[in-house]
Amino acid sequence: VLGVLQIATDMVLDIEGALLVGQLPGVNLRLAKIAFDAEAICADTYEDAMAKGRVRTAADSLALPRGYVTLWGVACTSLSFLIGRDRLAAELPEGARLVTMWD
Repeated sequence: VLGVLQIATDMVLDIEGALLVGQLPGVNLRLAKIAFDAEAICADTYEDAMAKGRVRTAADSLALPRGYVTLWGVACTSLSFLIGRDRLAAELPEGARLVTMWD
């Protein structure tokens, strides 16, 4: 089961991601949006969401049932670069496996 955190403005993954993953036998997709206060896709928006605990809140919304999500990802390249893998991983449930494009 893939647990994916999306930025609030992402609509592509909602449609295309679900269609793509639907073609993979035995793979399920769970999505959660990271709430933003602004539409600007930039470091300030991402840092604000981190400071307000919104990345953790999005991850927590996928954490139950415990152990159901077996692989975690973040569906935003700029968010991944600007916040960084270690900071994002710290927002996930303990022991969660975060996959990035660098893995």
